[in-house]
Amino acid sequence: MIVLYLRRVFKDTCVILFSRSPEEESRFKRLHRLKQRNILIHKKLRNRSIQIVQASKLAYQVIDETKQSGGQFSDKITSTITQAFQSFKHVIVVGSDCPELSVSDITQAAQSLSDAKQVIGLEQKGGAFLIGLRKLDWNPEEFANLAWNTKQLGAQLLHWMKCQSDVCVLDSKHDINQTSDLYFTSFRADVKRLILILQNILEVYPIAISRQEQGHRVVWYTTGVQFRGPPVL
Repeated sequence: MIVLYLRRVFKDTCVILFSRSPEEESRFKRLHRLKQRNILIHKKLRNRSIQIVQASKLAYQVIDETKQSGGQFSDKITSTITQAFQSFKHVIVVGSDCPELSVSDITQAAQSLSDAKQVIGLEQKGGAFLIGLRKLDWNPEEFANLAWNTKQLGAQLLHWMKCQSDVCVLDSKHDINQTSDLYFTSFRADVKRLILILQNILEVYPIAISRQEQGHRVVWYTTGVQFRGPPVL
C-alpha cells in the first residue's frame, strides 16, 4: 500500500542513480592498491546507493557507462536527464559515492519538487550528492556548461537553480573520492557499519579518537596501518 501511495503521489518523479559500474569506477578512483579490493569497495558503495534508492519506493533508473551517451561527463549527465524528462516532470539524480545518502533525502527532494522547488544536496568539498530538477526549468545547454568535476560545481549549481526557482538545500554530506574520505564522523549507525566494512577491506586499523562536540561524543578515525605485525627490530 505504501509503495502504491508514494508512486501515485510522486508519479511524475524519477530517481536516477548516475554512476559508472564498480569495475569502471575503480579505474578512475583508486581507493586500494589491489584491483579486486578496489572494485569491491566501489561495489559496496554502489549497492548501498541502489538499496537507498529502492527503499524510497519511487520510480528509478540505474544508468552506468553502458547506458550513457556523450563524450564528456557533462554531456553524459545532461543527455541522461533530457531523456528522463521525456517521461517524467521531475528528476532526482544521485551518485554511488555518498554513503550518507538517505531515503529521507530522496523523499524530501521529491516533495520539494512537487512544491515547485528545485533541490540540491551539497557535498562538503564543493560538489553535489543530489540534484533535483523540474522539466519546467530545464535548460540543457546551461546545465552542461556548469563547472562539472570541480570544487566550484556546488556553488555554481545552486546559483543556477536560484535564477530559475526556489531551491531546497539539503544538509551537506561526504562523498568518497579518495581513501582519506573514508575517515569522517557520522552519528548514523548504518553509515558507521558501512564505513567500518570499507575500512576492513582497506586493511587498516580504525584507530578511534574521541572528543566532545555540542554535547555529543564524536568518534572519528585516523588513517591506520595494514593488519600485519610490527617490523623486526
